[in-house]
Amino acid sequence: MHDLLRSGLAQAKVQGFAEVLAAKDVEDGISTLIQTEGLGGLRPNTIVLCWPAQWKKDFDGFAAEAFIRTIAIAEARKCAVIVPKNIDNFPDSKENQDGTIDIWWIIHDGGLLFLIAFLLKRNKVWSRCRIRLFTVTQIEDNSIAMKRDLEQYMYQLRIEAEVDVVEMADQEISAYAYEKSLRLAERIKLLKDLKLGDKDLQLQVGH
Repeated sequence: MHDLLRSGLAQAKVQGFAEVLAAKDVEDGISTLIQTEGLGGLRPNTIVLCWPAQWKKDFDGFAAEAFIRTIAIAEARKCAVIVPKNIDNFPDSKENQDGTIDIWWIIHDGGLLFLIAFLLKRNKVWSRCRIRLFTVTQIEDNSIAMKRDLEQYMYQLRIEAEVDVVEMADQEISAYAYEKSLRLAERIKLLKDLKLGDKDLQLQVGH
């Protein structure tokens, strides 16, 4: 199994480590892996999970429950969770893409969405795509100030992106997003807190 995993990584031209964990079932294995993987203080901070297949038909089944519990474990470990959907339809290394990479910045995520888009652009498959950043504000917020600050922030990060502010009424925003989304003043404060010196920003983006 270990050799099979390493062979799969090599065929996909992905640099990484292949580990095999013995467990009574998949859910228990994933839980153990999330809690024990790493060496000392060097531990992964991001978990990538596949979206469960046939989840609508088997929502009460094992796959859906295991998926939800895995996310809960990752959150308890303070790990970011990335859930790519329809991963089998992603282009291979020979299919250069045109179009856009859209970021919907609704809930504060610490900049992970920016980082993913930036890394995608560095790959030749996605290098010709444009990045578009959408953020949601309430109608009474100052959308002009929000757009200006976001454009300045993206410029300082050396990320070329089109910024679009979408105004929505309170009733159009889900209760979860309304509770978790930052207010305009808080998001502007976040942007100001993240505005490092040009040298520091270049170092961060370069890494």
